[in-house]
Amino acid sequence: MPQGTPPQPTRPDSVAQASEGHRPAPAPTKKPRSKSRKNRKKTYSGSLKAIRRLHLYFGLALVPFVLLYGVTAILFNHQTWFSSSTITATSPELLQGLKIPSAGSIADEVIEEMSADMDVPVEHVAGTAPEFSGSFIVDFRDDDARRRYRIAPDSMASTLQETPTTPTPESPSPFPSSIEPRLTATMDELVERLEAEHEGTDGTLRSTPDVEFRVMADEKDWTVTYDPKSGELSERLTSEPTRPFNLRSFLLRLHVSHGYPSEPGTRTLWAIIVDITAGLMIFWALSGVVMWWQIRPTRRSGFLTMIIGLGLAGLLGYGMLNLLYY
Repeated sequence: MPQGTPPQPTRPDSVAQASEGHRPAPAPTKKPRSKSRKNRKKTYSGSLKAIRRLHLYFGLALVPFVLLYGVTAILFNHQTWFSSSTITATSPELLQGLKIPSAGSIADEVIEEMSADMDVPVEHVAGTAPEFSGSFIVDFRDDDARRRYRIAPDSMASTLQETPTTPTPESPSPFPSSIEPRLTATMDELVERLEAEHEGTDGTLRSTPDVEFRVMADEKDWTVTYDPKSGELSERLTSEPTRPFNLRSFLLRLHVSHGYPSEPGTRTLWAIIVDITAGLMIFWALSGVVMWWQIRPTRRSGFLTMIIGLGLAGLLGYGMLNLLYY
């Protein structure tokens, strides 16, 4: 070793081996996920995002129609809301002293006559009591309003519903009230041919299509409707509506308008929108469940809420079934 050169420190064998090309093994790393697993996760996330977007945008597009069904359902439930009708309780003295037989006495008399005409005994079911179903309804109509009295049969308490009538402007008509029926022979033959398909059963012609056309008379444009079964004629000026406009009535008629007409038109488009709205209500319900399931902290409480909702719906459904069918 030359003079003045410091001594070199000795190296451990491991360091020496490393310097000679024997490097230590690298630390273990996580195994990369397979490409198919990544693709599945990406597809799943994309599907959920699409559901959320559809849930949102369909809801925004059909807000007017959902509001229509919601508002009109309330109007069906509350007959005097946004209506010209008023319902008031009548004076207790109005029907004072008027007595009607009780439901029990009427039932006893009916059972007695039934037993006399039948070969089997008839008697009350134990634990049940006869009762009235429904009310007395008496209507009065005049040029100003329709007045309807509704009377409870047990107490004879009554209410009066008054609905002002909207007079329809009448234009002097140059037309006759009726013309001789035109389809009598054809309608008879139609019924006879169908009766031949059902031997021993008589058919009944319930309705016939009207014939509607426009004519000029007295220098005015008229729309005339002719009933070929009865021969009756009705007419109106083409520029006049068929009935006075009433907002509540219009909304309720929209609510119950359904079915596809035989000829395409505005009614067809309305029927399509009804189908779309009904289908999207189902989609909103199901997609809402999917969206709820993605929020982990709400799964337990949401599941409990769904159970309560299903139970309530089942109980109400069973109750309404008994009320409407039994």
